[in-house]
Amino acid sequence: MDYWNRFPLFRMSIPLVLGILLATWLQESYPILNWLLVMLLVLGFVFIFFKEIVSKYRNRWFYGVMFHMFLILAGYQIVILQSGRFDSNNIINLFSENEASPEAVVAKIVSPAKLKGKWVQSELEIEGYYSDGKMEIARGRVKVNIERNENAEGLIYGDRIIFSSKLNLIESPLNPDEFSHKDYLALQSIYHQAFIKGDNWQLLESKGRKSLMAISAALRDKLLNIFRRNGMGKDELAVASALILGDKSGLNTDLKSNYSKSGAMHVLAVSGLHVGIIYLVLNWLLAFLARLKYGAVLKATVIILLLWFYAMLTGMSPSVMRATTMLSFLVIGKSLNQYTDIYNILIVSAFLLLVIDPNLIVSVGFQLSYLAVFGIVYLYPKFYCAWEPPTWLLDKVWALTCVSLAAQLATFPLSLYYFHQFPNWFLISNLLVIPLATIIIYLGILVFITAPFHALSVGITEVMTNVVGILNESVSIIRSLPFSTVEDVSIDPMETVGIYMIISLVISFFVLKRVAFLRWALVSSVLLLMFQVYENQEQLQQRQVIVYSIPHHTAVEFINGKTSLLLADSALLASSRTLDYYSRNYRISKGIKFTQRLVLGDSPPPALFDSWFNHNNYFQFFDYSMLIVGDNGDIPNRERPIPIGNLLLRGRGEIEVSEILKKVTPQHVLLGSSLQPWKSKKWAEEFDKYGFRYINIPVEGAHISIL
Repeated sequence: MDYWNRFPLFRMSIPLVLGILLATWLQESYPILNWLLVMLLVLGFVFIFFKEIVSKYRNRWFYGVMFHMFLILAGYQIVILQSGRFDSNNIINLFSENEASPEAVVAKIVSPAKLKGKWVQSELEIEGYYSDGKMEIARGRVKVNIERNENAEGLIYGDRIIFSSKLNLIESPLNPDEFSHKDYLALQSIYHQAFIKGDNWQLLESKGRKSLMAISAALRDKLLNIFRRNGMGKDELAVASALILGDKSGLNTDLKSNYSKSGAMHVLAVSGLHVGIIYLVLNWLLAFLARLKYGAVLKATVIILLLWFYAMLTGMSPSVMRATTMLSFLVIGKSLNQYTDIYNILIVSAFLLLVIDPNLIVSVGFQLSYLAVFGIVYLYPKFYCAWEPPTWLLDKVWALTCVSLAAQLATFPLSLYYFHQFPNWFLISNLLVIPLATIIIYLGILVFITAPFHALSVGITEVMTNVVGILNESVSIIRSLPFSTVEDVSIDPMETVGIYMIISLVISFFVLKRVAFLRWALVSSVLLLMFQVYENQEQLQQRQVIVYSIPHHTAVEFINGKTSLLLADSALLASSRTLDYYSRNYRISKGIKFTQRLVLGDSPPPALFDSWFNHNNYFQFFDYSMLIVGDNGDIPNRERPIPIGNLLLRGRGEIEVSEILKKVTPQHVLLGSSLQPWKSKKWAEEFDKYGFRYINIPVEGAHISIL
């Protein structure tokens, strides 16, 4: 008990997190909870004035229960208040239907504008809207796409605009296990999106250039321009921008893939490494302040302000906010000559960030960042003490290896759950990447400092470009090594918790030297293995057919055990990134190990399955039958209609329904996602008239048949 008394905020964080998770799960507002919260708050003040009641040992449990209930309710209410869903003036309640749109909307830009194709993307904070010529109060955030032109490209954080556009509710994903953009934005209290044409908006006021966020964004652009002006190459610029300034917009697919699959992606996310280096530089530059009266406090204040400005400069990601908050407390403690316990700083920073933004609890970056730091703080000393290297160089290599092992052990179960892959060569990767990244950050700072001296700045940039080139080449080589990555790993939340339980029990065994922990670890491992064996048997026996909902395309997948055949139009197969976005997660969740891809209309596929027949786009898969009718509407003529299980219509849909029904009698009609919306609507009405059941794939989502 005395041990846990060292971490009071940890005990407070547990009920707060429970309340946050409960609100995130339920997403409902209960007025009685407000009254309970107020009542508990009042009781708390009453107990303060009657200390003799609380101070009695037998009554302390009541005060503890009351305080924990207060924190649970506080966590719950913070989420409800920040979501905006229960505010009558929030646009989610004013314009809940896609058909409902205001005459005009007044809003402020609250995120840096990004150029994407023919659009300028940003986020807006709604201030009001016009109805019947009258201004009405409204609140809420909107994801906005403004048609790209010179005026739109000039918009910055803080600008106020008025626009006319339909506010569309962000739709749920239409395929199983597809990434939910709706849920992702809902965690930021964004429920609508708008597409604004170039002549449907007007700038009202541009005070943004004076705001701190706008200043930091403008400074980031100027610093990036220094790299460009000094002749840095495209790939090198992309990596340097991500490393130093948190700008990942220049990273192409190949670069991202190389860093991800080599286990080096973490260096491209501004975090403790980057903020720590900035702190060391600032601490050195401001060392003279320590000699002044109150210099320590002044130095601490300047460092904290500059660290938070750097956090704003790099985009205020969860990892950089965590690192900056922790360093701020360390700097304060050092300036006051107070001992600062790293665990308490870790807990305090998490507690404060969750109070400010409770949705961070479900942020992948937040979870991985805190787990990695906890793993390093707790496990690194234990790993490092296991061996005493004989030389300075081996000592540094061993220290870096211990840091990598500690961070990876703490995060790999969650990484498997979210990203379905594991980089096998992460130790080699980190031994190269972390020193090189450190050198690059220092060189980048020198480039900025020497910018007024062009020749010197160009020289340092050239050195930096070469170092970044070595870094890029290193991760590319590591990625190309045999068995570099274990991919398509699927574990569910229960398995993730199980793996963490086994890791915790094994660590407890080595730390506390109690055999009971090892026994429980073995029991947990056996149970987890049994669950996976059962899951594997279920997957081996599965048979399914899924028609995916992919805009403007057709894709059908036949699954037999851990093998599948994917039929799709040629344009979709040529864009594997698009196809994988909509379908890959589902294949991973079903344990598919091999997929044969084939263009619709090609010759019959190899004999993947025993019970498979294909002729003229008629498919028989066990007892499931499907006829796919495309643009030519080529259906074999028969004396009477052929009964089939499923009819999938795709393409431009030029054939008439009456002609189709003369040749086939389907049990289910599937209107494919490649059909034009007007054609789908027309055919739906006609099939209704003939009394046939239909499924509109682009509206209702992917259709799965379990055999």
